[in-house]
Amino acid sequence: MQATATFPRIVYVLFRHKWAILWTFLAVMVVASAYCLLATERYESESDLYVNFSRDTSSPVNTPSGVGQAQEALDQQNILNSLIQMLTSASLVDEVITEIGLKNLYPGIAASPPSSGTQLGAAERRMKHDLKVEVAKNANIIQVTYKHPNPELAAKTANLLVNKFIARELAILRDPQSNFLQEQLEQYHTKLVQSEAALDKFSKQTGISSLDEERTLLLKQRADIESSFANNQAQVTELENRKQVLQSELATLPLNVEFANENDASQSQLVQLEIQREALLNNYRADSQTVQDLEKQIQKLTDLQAKGQTRVSKQMPSGSHQDIEVDLNRAEAQLRGIQEAQSTLQQQRADIARRVAALDDQNTKLQDLERQYQIDDLNYRTYYQYFEQARIDEALNKHKITTISVIEPATPADRSTYPKDHVILPISVILAVILAFLVAFFLEGLDERLSLPVQVEDALKLPVLASLPPLQEAGAD
Repeated sequence: MQATATFPRIVYVLFRHKWAILWTFLAVMVVASAYCLLATERYESESDLYVNFSRDTSSPVNTPSGVGQAQEALDQQNILNSLIQMLTSASLVDEVITEIGLKNLYPGIAASPPSSGTQLGAAERRMKHDLKVEVAKNANIIQVTYKHPNPELAAKTANLLVNKFIARELAILRDPQSNFLQEQLEQYHTKLVQSEAALDKFSKQTGISSLDEERTLLLKQRADIESSFANNQAQVTELENRKQVLQSELATLPLNVEFANENDASQSQLVQLEIQREALLNNYRADSQTVQDLEKQIQKLTDLQAKGQTRVSKQMPSGSHQDIEVDLNRAEAQLRGIQEAQSTLQQQRADIARRVAALDDQNTKLQDLERQYQIDDLNYRTYYQYFEQARIDEALNKHKITTISVIEPATPADRSTYPKDHVILPISVILAVILAFLVAFFLEGLDERLSLPVQVEDALKLPVLASLPPLQEAGAD
């Protein structure tokens, strides 16, 4: 029967199944204690290696500070990862197992060979499982840790692995191939000299020290020519309009002035001159030379009439016609001069356009030459630093100086690291208590009997008026 969980009911359930709780707790603790007593003890030995990057991570390319630092950190991390792969390589592990002896290191594998594979392969997998190689946090230190039931053998194995690793790392760096790098350096130096000579030759042939400055100067000249051409074109338009006006006026004015008689001729001439003056004032200002000349003729004729000295003339040339004709000739001369200037400006503009196009072609070729020079210079500097690094490596290798230093050799441990009794036993106590409580509530859930008054009230929906304690059997004390 199910009942609502309350603290008294929980206490009742635990008290009712106290023996089941006790036996469950004891069973878990016995198993944990037996495991701690019977498990094979393992001793851990650790050897610490310091990696010196002064020989390996010099950057051959000049890069910005931020990018260079990031690249250097990445290179160092890659080198550390490579060294870890070397430390855990199968060939290095096999050498250690072979030198120490398979029977000494793993007697169980030697006594009972695996059903598949070789004994050495099984020992190799076992050693890789017991071996841990990692990089210390924020340090250039590699930690090599090895676990084995024998503390002396654990320390010996770890130290032997480290020594063989250092010997292999030294053998890899023993031949840096400086001769090959020197040949490559000479080739790139020749290419660099050729690129520099080609760049200088091009600069001398073109006679241009800076294409950008030359192009800027030509563009400025072209802008000035465009401005002058636009101004001249405006003047041409103005002169052509003026030419049309003068031609139309010449068409309306007579070439000669005719007179009927002596009095009528002078008067007619005076009227004609006044008409011309009115016509000229429509197109010229009153202070213009043409109008002033006409005013003088009118004044002279008026004075002659006043003195009675007018003479009879059948015809006389028109002064206005002659003045307008002079203005027309002047305008045509100015127009021809401006048009010739326009033609010259067009030729200059076309010449500048050709020079700009030639500069563009030269700029493309110059960029190719400069790019080739930069590539050759970069390659030369790169191989130069590689060559210098190789020379340093050769000198260090002759004295058997490596980048790896043992700062802490492995020593036999004075206490086992496995099994960890101080961790297993407290955890076992907690698990035993939890499992014991779960068993008690599981047994209570399987029991369908009514054991408490509350269970009776929940089942019958009736109040319990009284409850009797368990009756003792007859004759019992």
